[in-house]
Amino acid sequence: MAPGIQAADMPDAMIAMAQRLESAPLDDALAQCAEELQEGFADNFQRAADSAGGAWPQRKDPTPTHPLLQLTGALLESTQTDTPSIAGRMLQVGVDPSSGAGGVPFAAVHQFGSSSRNIAQREFIYATDDVLDACAEIIGDEVEKVLS
Repeated sequence: MAPGIQAADMPDAMIAMAQRLESAPLDDALAQCAEELQEGFADNFQRAADSAGGAWPQRKDPTPTHPLLQLTGALLESTQTDTPSIAGRMLQVGVDPSSGAGGVPFAAVHQFGSSSRNIAQREFIYATDDVLDACAEIIGDEVEKVLS
């Protein structure tokens, strides 16, 4: 049987674990999560469904020649990054309604919709439960390594 931590030693043990976690190099795990998110965003375009699983509203054009939101590929590309490392950086995932995602000014209009422009919301930047579970497993594995 593995030795445990005595109750009297618990505060010091918790502080030691917190210190190890605070200085843990999680860059690789976070980069792996960023990849999972990007793959998930691409899947969202393929599914053409919102975060609740509902199909995107149909287009107004009765004779579509391309899948919804995929005429040029700019929206999907705006959710992707080729940054090999995110060390020392905060990774922001989302759409800034004022400027659009990745320099695509119409991204926010499609992500959130626009009643004034009569454009339906077609949410594409979100993480499914599968993607969140994959990220939790990646980070959990890394935390386990740090604490063992």
